[in-house]
Amino acid sequence: MLNNISTRKKLMFFPTLFIINIIIAGIIFSHFNGKVNHDVKVQINTEEFIQDLLKGRISVYQFLRISNEQRAQKVRDDFNNLDENVKDLRSKLLDQNNINLTNEILKLSSEYIEDFNNFSKEKIQSYKSGLTSESKEATRLVLAMRETATVLEKKLHEINKKAIELKEEASNTLTTVLLILAIISSIIFILFSIALSSLIVNTLNHFKDGLLSFFSFLNRESKDVKPLEAKGRDEFAQMANLVNENIIKINEGLKKDNEAVEDALKIVEKAKLGYLDVQLTTQANNPQLLQLSEALNSMLRNIKRNTDSISTVLKEFSNYKFTSKVDSSGVEGDMKEFIENVNFLTDEIS
Repeated sequence: MLNNISTRKKLMFFPTLFIINIIIAGIIFSHFNGKVNHDVKVQINTEEFIQDLLKGRISVYQFLRISNEQRAQKVRDDFNNLDENVKDLRSKLLDQNNINLTNEILKLSSEYIEDFNNFSKEKIQSYKSGLTSESKEATRLVLAMRETATVLEKKLHEINKKAIELKEEASNTLTTVLLILAIISSIIFILFSIALSSLIVNTLNHFKDGLLSFFSFLNRESKDVKPLEAKGRDEFAQMANLVNENIIKINEGLKKDNEAVEDALKIVEKAKLGYLDVQLTTQANNPQLLQLSEALNSMLRNIKRNTDSISTVLKEFSNYKFTSKVDSSGVEGDMKEFIENVNFLTDEIS
């Protein structure tokens, strides 16, 4: 599979994977950091709710000291402010348990205000009349309010505790996910690095072995040459294919040259035996060998032509014809001396 991918794309895998990791880590961090911030806000709000409840209960104690409508309205306003804040928080919550807790808090707050309204009517009348004793109903309502306030405070602490747990859970999850991402990315980096380095090293080794085999063939150390291994479509495979094409061409050319040399040796052996009416017909691939073949053929033709001329003159001697001479134009060296000797003999006999 990796052989079909270009080396540039293989090497681009590392920065690409690094960028992808950064993006994934950023998304994960943003997600869980948002959850942590959300849970921190919930924690802060629930702590404020506890303060609001405390303010409301203080307003109740102040009402008990001075029981009038103004103090009663202050209690209603404090608990109404608590209800509004809880409702605002409920619209932002994600955890269903916390949403259920806010519903219970609102219900308890509503029950508390309902009991307070019933109690405040009687208390204000008693305060105006100067009565200090409370009826059984008023006592029951006070106890019910106290119990409701206790449960309400417990629920507020519970939602505050739950917010802290969710914050710590989100923080721990963020750490765990980032650690897992780092481990997986490291494993992928290591495995891909090993695979890529092994692929490149093996490809280079095959390339080296193929070139050594080819050089051995060029140096006449071996008779055959094996093509380079070319798998896939990467740069190494393209180079191997290019080298293989040239190996085929050079191999064919060398075979032609070898055939031409063998043919030339046979011609030379025949010429040594005295056969001059021969020509080198095998076409060499090497330009120098081709030029040498043409020169050898030209030499054989010239020698044959001169020997034929000398043979003709010598044959005429048998017919007592001593006037013909061998043409020595364009001939030099030993052959020219040989022709001149034949011509001298012709003159002397004539």
